Amino acid sequence: MLRDRVSRAGDGERQRAVIAAALPLADSALARDSALAEAWELRGSLLAAQLWTFEDPRTDSVTMLRAEQALRRAVQYDSTRAKAWAQLSDVVYARGDLLEAVRTAQRAWRTDAYMEVAEAVLVQLLYTELVLGNYDQAADWLRRYRLIRPGDWRVSQAELTLLRYDVSHPPDTARAWALVARLDSLDAGGPVTSTYSPYNPIYRRLSAAYVSLRAGRPEVARAEILRARAAVRRSGDPDLPHDFAYDEAHLLWRLGDTAQAEAVLRRLFRERPRAAEFAARDALYRGIPLPAVPPRAE
Repeated sequence: MLRDRVSRAGDGERQRAVIAAALPLADSALARDSALAEAWELRGSLLAAQLWTFEDPRTDSVTMLRAEQALRRAVQYDSTRAKAWAQLSDVVYARGDLLEAVRTAQRAWRTDAYMEVAEAVLVQLLYTELVLGNYDQAADWLRRYRLIRPGDWRVSQAELTLLRYDVSHPPDTARAWALVARLDSLDAGGPVTSTYSPYNPIYRRLSAAYVSLRAGRPEVARAEILRARAAVRRSGDPDLPHDFAYDEAHLLWRLGDTAQAEAVLRRLFRERPRAAEFAARDALYRGIPLPAVPPRAE
């Protein structure tokens, strides 16, 4: 999807250049034909890419609205555009409307006759159902995902995430850490981390650590938090502290370190307001009182 292409453009300035160069093309096409679904899809996808790549509390809500409006126009003029439905699902998910994210992702799945976005849609449905706490549905999407991507690392990471979220079953620590070992062996020098997110190796160990915590091994969770903190400090990546903070606070709270967890969340929510909106809907954070969110800067 375009979100991936923009992320592969490299540093922030190059990504801005890609978006800045492409947006006028969409606008020019729409000036000639305002009912051109392809141009609306391009415009919406570019605005969405801008949203994912450059989080800015001052403009995010406007960019998100413009992206959603453009993508809705795309599917209004051509309801068979599976990629537009899939991108729309991404945007409404970011807005926090998880039920609408499921509905639009399912529409993408039904209209994707050539399986152009099947994988992206499966991932969206799987993770949205997880966040909603619909674990049986998430497991069903995981089974479908495994059918089209047997042996893929992303399937293993999705299974690990399901083990982390689904507290309705006994914690399977052996399976969780076996998945971590498999993912570590597949990484072999960084194809997972460099292509997708440098946070992945940290994320998977913290996910397994929560499974261990549920199994009565708090010392494992504490050790992994310390390990993750050291990895984040070494990385020098400006985004890693925010990615880690969300999972660190969750583990700290489940460990009973509530004051420390609240301090981490306050800092995260101040710097990344969308994280607060997401946590309020995330099944992972059910039962955890969230600190008040400072108002967005205008």
